Amino acid sequence: MLWAVGGLTALPAAVAEERGFLSALPCTEAGASVSRADCIYTVRATVTGTVIQHAGREDTYRLKLSGPTPASGSLDMGSAGPVLKRLHPGDRVSVTVWRHYATAVSLGGLTQETNDNPVGDPDIDTALVLGALACGAYLLWAGGFALLRARNAAERGLPASLIPLGKTTAGAALVAWPACLVGVGWGGPVAVVAAWLVMLPVVGWIVAVRERARRR
Repeated sequence: MLWAVGGLTALPAAVAEERGFLSALPCTEAGASVSRADCIYTVRATVTGTVIQHAGREDTYRLKLSGPTPASGSLDMGSAGPVLKRLHPGDRVSVTVWRHYATAVSLGGLTQETNDNPVGDPDIDTALVLGALACGAYLLWAGGFALLRARNAAERGLPASLIPLGKTTAGAALVAWPACLVGVGWGGPVAVVAAWLVMLPVVGWIVAVRERARRR
């Protein structure tokens, strides 16, 4: 629950950073009054290696570069394409830079965003907070019940409602991710919350139907 509160407090900063990036102009157009850190520019860098690994549920997509900071060292790319899978040591690439972040890598007309690109971060943060809130609320309710009615629980066992409610909570946490995709595509954190709220009754209905079928 504390993690969810921390996520909520960090959300405004993520929104401000995303808006700053989307409104940033190329440094050649921004004018002398705009700091170079707040406009977008590109640098050239040389590929020194790539890492594409699939290990269970963890995939690694990393690009290693030699160039001016921040186009140097290792960049997390998030996926293999469209650029990372085409790269080989010695290739020269263009790296888009904003506020000292390498936000994208380009080669031959193709561009791939890095994990440092701030677009979509508020939507992801919102989805994480929603999932944490759902789980936190369930744990608080279950824990409060255990404390306040410990004697009854010892005599009669835990209430049957804990199981379907737990399944509903798990479903609520899971559907935060499709809601996140809605936000990325159509409207940001507000759209994430709206889509999540629309999905919650569907989750509850599915759990109720399965519980009735299980009891027959």
